Parts: sequence; C-alpha cells; structure tokens
Amino acid sequence: MLGGSLLLFSTLNEWSYLVVFVIIIFLSTREYYKILSENGFNPNYNLGVFLSVIIFISSFLYASKESLIGIHFVLVPILPLICLSAFTILTESRYFYRWVFIPSTIAFLYIVRFEGFDTDIADYARQMHATGMDFYYLREFVFWFGSRCVYYIFQDDLISFIFMDIIWIIVMVRVGNRLSSYNKEKLNNALLLVLVTSFPFVFGYENIYRQFYATVFALLSYSLIDKKYYSSLFILILSFFMHNIVALLLPLFFVKKFYKFNFSDRIQISLIVSLIFVASLSLLVKLKSSEKTGLDMGMFYLLIFVILLITGLLVFRKNIYELFDKIPSLFFIVILMIGLVSLNIDMVAERIGMMFICFLTYDLYRYTSEIESRSLRSLTRLTIMLLFTLPTLFFESSKQFLM
Repeated sequence: MLGGSLLLFSTLNEWSYLVVFVIIIFLSTREYYKILSENGFNPNYNLGVFLSVIIFISSFLYASKESLIGIHFVLVPILPLICLSAFTILTESRYFYRWVFIPSTIAFLYIVRFEGFDTDIADYARQMHATGMDFYYLREFVFWFGSRCVYYIFQDDLISFIFMDIIWIIVMVRVGNRLSSYNKEKLNNALLLVLVTSFPFVFGYENIYRQFYATVFALLSYSLIDKKYYSSLFILILSFFMHNIVALLLPLFFVKKFYKFNFSDRIQISLIVSLIFVASLSLLVKLKSSEKTGLDMGMFYLLIFVILLITGLLVFRKNIYELFDKIPSLFFIVILMIGLVSLNIDMVAERIGMMFICFLTYDLYRYTSEIESRSLRSLTRLTIMLLFTLPTLFFESSKQFLM
C-alpha cells in the first residue's frame, strides 16, 4: 500500500517524481550494497549510495528542459560547497570540518556578497545608514540597532555583512557544540554541514536576512532549553526582537521543554497547542509582509514532513514511543503544517515551514549521533543535507542570488 501510494504521488508533477525516486534509489542501492557485503564483498558503501543519488538527480535536471538553464547555473557556485559538506559528512573529519569547511563557507559568502546584493539585502544595507526610529524599528530593535552599530564600526556595506555572516556562523558552531557532549569523534557538532546549503539558510542569508538571523539565535535558544533554561529564555527574547515571527515558534519550545511527559499526554498537548496556535494565526498574518518565495511551498514542506514522519514510524515501528523521544518536534510540526495548509495561509506556511526545517534538522542531527554504525550515520546525515538542499534549486530568487 505504501509503495503504491508513493508511485501515485510521483505522478503529481516532475518534482514529486524526483522526491519519490530519490528515496527509491537510496533504499534500493543501500539494500544492494548490503547484499554484496553479506556475500563477502567490501564495496565503498557511502560513496556508492551517494553517487547513485547524485547521478539520478543530475540526469533528472538534465532531462528537465523547463528548468534546465536556471538550475545548471545555480549548481555552478554552490556545488563545491555541497560537495565539501558531503565529503566531510562521509569522512567525519573534525580537522576538515574546522579548517576547510568553515573557512570555505565564509569564502563562499564573501564571493556571493561581493557579486552584489539582492533587493532585500540592499534594503537592509540602506537601513544600516539610517538614523531614524519608528515603530517598525522599535519592535525589532535588536537587529536594526545591532546592524547599525556594525556599519558604524566598519563604514562599509560589504564588510558589515561579512562580519554579520561570521557572527551567525559562530552561533551555528555553538549550536552544534551543544550536540557534541557525548562523542565528538562522530562529528556530532557539525550541524552547520547539513544546514548551510539548505533552502532556509540560502534564502535566509540571501533575502529574508532578519528572519534568518532570528532563526539562528532561536536555534541556539532551542539547544539550551533543557539544561540552561534562563539563558535559553534570554536568547529567545533577543531573537524575538530581531524578528517578531519568532513568537510563532513558542509552541515548539513548549513541546520540547515538556517532551518528557508520557506518550499519550504528549500527543494531547501537541494537538491542543497546535490547534490554539493555528486558530490564532489569522490575527497575526496581517502584521507581517505577504511576500512569497515564488512557489506555493507550504504543501511541499508538508509533504517533506509527512514523508519524514512515515519514515520515522517505519524505523521505530517496534517502539513508536521512541520516535517522539528522539525527534520531539516532528509530530507537532506535521500537525501544525496540516493546519496551516488547510487554512490556506500560504505565506505563513512558507515562512514557518522554512523555520521548522531548521529545528527539525537539529532534532534529526541529534538523533544521528546515537547511530552506532558509521556508514548508516553518515548516510542518514547526507540524506538530510540533500533533502533540504534540493528546494534551493527550485526558487527564482535563489537562482538570481547564486548565479
């Protein structure tokens, strides 16, 4: 039944076809190498699966005449960073992550900034020069005041943005370090590897920079909430005054903070909080810009989350309770996205969907640190990275930014 449902889903459009057959190729190649290993062969497991998926995706992009030109131009500058990320994931080299990948990320951002600012980034640059204060400034004063201070120090738009980019990279390294307390040999601290080329990050540091910055600091708060509650609360308040949309993440923090409830209570809490949250969104939509990303991505995000939930239920089919212990945000996110899509609140669904990808990736990456098999751990991380990087290729704004 599941196989038939996936095949029917693949017929919806070319992108659903891509998602379904990437999953099929991933699983079938993994099974093929498993059979080889059981028969005395010693194949390069990670590289083989990775190349199988990449070859299929490349063939698909080449055959997609409608999107061929735009996507191939996008691949040129960002592909090296994707490859570096994949290589670091597969080798689990802390040295390579620290001394090659992170400097390469900074260099990539410098090149992109040097090529010119997107319309929204240009607006942020103009705001750096401003001196006035209005309600729009005061309600999100942490970002506006902070960016003006940075510009006052450097007196140059490019250097100011590069400095701010370095700050968020440092924060993301700090978030990753919260995941590495158990075993650093597994590269548990390298959350940046799977997020830096993901759509929420690319679209964030290209376009919706204020929301992106708030999301990064909210992630830091999320990583601290279990053991450093007051520090987490302080950082969450800071992120709220960077972008007020962080208020919409409060239920997610609530669910994570109290995820140790028993299973039935946790399900009820998630349902109640989600319903209250969705019901109140109609009042908040008018407060924010209705700018869209160029595609109706609310349904796309929902499909990704549902596929992840189904995959999780299959992986943890012998103990479903464990799924909600390992990945506490997943069930809540699916319920919430169903509500947003059902209410046809496209703009909010897209914005919140992008933010939820970041938080879900945090939980997924934390789960991978518990996988003992190095090959399975690396392959899972690689799949997460590719899954959330693919939407980067679909957006016109991302193409313009990366070309």
